[in-house]
Amino acid sequence: MTAALAAPPRVSLKQVLALAAPTSVLAVLQVAAQLVETALAARQGTAAPAGWAVLLPFALLQQQMSASAMGGGVVSVVARALGAQRRDEASALVLHALIIALAARTLVLMWLAFPFLAWLLAEPAGLGPHWPWSRGSPPSRWR
Repeated sequence: MTAALAAPPRVSLKQVLALAAPTSVLAVLQVAAQLVETALAARQGTAAPAGWAVLLPFALLQQQMSASAMGGGVVSVVARALGAQRRDEASALVLHALIIALAARTLVLMWLAFPFLAWLLAEPAGLGPHWPWSRGSPPSRWR
């Protein structure tokens, strides 16, 4: 019973900062990269920042999933397994995290790509039979 009432071990601020540093550095680098990408897009004219504004929420979602939500959870459970000397469990957890990440990425990319592909493969309004894919070859005036 005395072991249950024992004081928790003291943790110094230096130890906490050392453990938090890799994830914090990753988040700072991702924010810096997004700022540079925005600055580069702004140099291209007005259409590029407009496109970037449409894409930015998805980029932020991906950043937060990798830096905090998914990344933090995976790091936590892998650290617990390694701390308990269960390397096989840690390896299985990493594999499962990769499978979940690839599945989520595939679903998000399919969700983002579907409207673009539907637009790309659709016949534009007003072109009718003059659309290049309507007869299998471009019209004679485009050759």
